Amino acid sequence: MKKDLKFNIWVRGGTSDATKIVQSLKDNLKDSINSINSVNNINNINLKIIVTTATDFGGEIAKINADKVISKPMPYEELKQKLITEEINYFIDATHPYAVKASDTGLKVCKELKITYIRYERPGSALEENLGKNDDKIIFAEDYEDAILKAFEFNKKESNIFFMAGIKNLKSVVELSETNGYDKNKIIARMLPVSVYEALKLLPSKNIVAMQGVFSKELNKHLILDYNCDVVITKDSGKSGGFYEKMEATKEAGATLIIVKRPVSKDSNEDSDLNQNYRLKFDKIEDLVDYFLNI
Repeated sequence: MKKDLKFNIWVRGGTSDATKIVQSLKDNLKDSINSINSVNNINNINLKIIVTTATDFGGEIAKINADKVISKPMPYEELKQKLITEEINYFIDATHPYAVKASDTGLKVCKELKITYIRYERPGSALEENLGKNDDKIIFAEDYEDAILKAFEFNKKESNIFFMAGIKNLKSVVELSETNGYDKNKIIARMLPVSVYEALKLLPSKNIVAMQGVFSKELNKHLILDYNCDVVITKDSGKSGGFYEKMEATKEAGATLIIVKRPVSKDSNEDSDLNQNYRLKFDKIEDLVDYFLNI
């Protein structure tokens, strides 16, 4: 007797990676439906992909390929109820490598509901064993607070600090600067245009660079020089996040690069059923798609 096969997939996104994952799943799973039906005695394959993002901006991008988009942060209980209501059986966490809290929440909900949890994390670039060994102008920071304190330590009196890490952590960086007696007006911050209103509460307009990337090495270099910055703060955002372009631009501009390390999920190193039974991890989109094609 033939059976139905359901792919009710929840993608926690808001990144360019998530958009590519959804598109690739749609294209490849649809293309393989006929062959799967004939070989595996399956009557019907239902494919539904729901994407959630923390912001409206991310939601607009996700609408291109998703069947449904939810644009708001989702705490534990709300996420749990949504997964039950939508009968989700696969959960793909494609959030930013620095969104540890969101990843931990998703992993725990999936464990409780016995949903397959799949983590996609873009490959990092700024590995300490490869960078900074022979270059005293590449420095690693444990978090954004550590980064801004180190930045002011290396910053020269007549120069500025370029914060290339988005709006999310700008408030804590500005507040910490003032608490420690530093001049916040030396901070130049780059963010998405949709974040300007929020940024204006923290910095004067002349210190705000509103642009949507990814940016070339040359553009990054010109911005660093034009804004007279001798220190740049960035995340290890990987190739897709333009990390290499920022690193090379900083080097050519003669500035010091401070890289905020990727945070480690508190569950990522546990030898428990949380990871063994419910956690799959990929750093290549094609490998993630192959997993679904071979279910």
